[in-house]
Amino acid sequence: MPPQTDDPVPPPSPSHPPPRTYSSAVGSSRQAQSARPMTTSTITNTVLEVIRDVNRRKTNVVISSLHEKSGVSDLVLVQDLFNNHVRCPTPPSITSCTRLGRHSNTRRLLVRLGSEAEVATLMRYARSLRISTDSYISANVYINHDLSKAESKIAYEKRINRRNNRPGTNNPGRVVGGASGSGHDTHSRVLGTTV
Repeated sequence: MPPQTDDPVPPPSPSHPPPRTYSSAVGSSRQAQSARPMTTSTITNTVLEVIRDVNRRKTNVVISSLHEKSGVSDLVLVQDLFNNHVRCPTPPSITSCTRLGRHSNTRRLLVRLGSEAEVATLMRYARSLRISTDSYISANVYINHDLSKAESKIAYEKRINRRNNRPGTNNPGRVVGGASGSGHDTHSRVLGTTV
């Protein structure tokens, strides 16, 4: 047993701060990350906010690369797309259309439909755009679910895994997009060319 001394512990100096415990270090870093303290009501409000957002998105679809036309409303463009290019037996009822992003000729279009069932039916037939008689629509226009950023990231990672695990791929363990994140590998892989 070490000898006991009656000397008090010296006070901490500016050059040697007092030792911190793990819990105090973790607690202070969490407080620095979030201005709001983590309380039950904060967590409940956050969860409810996420649930509301998911429920709101369930009746939406996003249409990519559908050109804007002057003098023609987006509602008319979407109705034309659904009636003439998507081979859906009964076109869905459109509640509203909103362009997303900054003004350009091909902004994405958020389309609100009447119900979740209409979204499911439309998504079942959305691939029929690939066989449209209009070459621009068959090559460029896509209909997708309205996903949050987190859901989009998960869907992207699933697509990458699916592509990497296809039989006959050259590099089954390769991450598409590479470390640079340029995305050139994605195009070459889909088109079957090398970069």
